[in-house]
Amino acid sequence: MRDVSAGRQGFALCLAVGALRTGLSVEQAADQIYALTSIELFERLTEVCGWTMRDWQDWLPRILSETLLEPTRHAGR
Repeated sequence: MRDVSAGRQGFALCLAVGALRTGLSVEQAADQIYALTSIELFERLTEVCGWTMRDWQDWLPRILSETLLEPTRHAGR
C-alpha cells in the first residue's frame, strides 16, 4: 500500500509544478486521484450504473482534469 500511496503523491507533485488548481494541496490532489481512480468507483459505475468501458474512458481524464488542474482560457471552446 505504501508504494501505491507514494505513486499517487508523486503524480500529484508532478501536477503541482504550475498546473495544480489554486488552493489544492498536493495531499488533497493525491487523495482525489486515489478516490477517482479506485477499482470500487470503476466497478460501481460499470456494474451498478451500467456505464460502458468507453463511458469510463471518456469520463476519467475529463474529471481528473477538471478536478485537479487550473482551468484554461480555452476551456469550453
